[in-house]
Amino acid sequence: ISNAEYRLMSTNPALQPSALAGKPRDEVESQLRSLEGVESAEVRLRPGWLGKLPRLSDHIQIELK
Repeated sequence: ISNAEYRLMSTNPALQPSALAGKPRDEVESQLRSLEGVESAEVRLRPGWLGKLPRLSDHIQIELK
């Protein structure tokens, strides 16, 4: 039995802005929570009334904690 530790890296394809662009906030949060190693996910949009992430991936900032 292996006790290998899994570490989610920012280079993971699922964490690339292009993979999240244009999707609804709740879909992105669910998609991120389904990744191994993710305990919780929060999407903050500015302005707050937006329901989807921007279509332009360079307008998306991802922060791992």
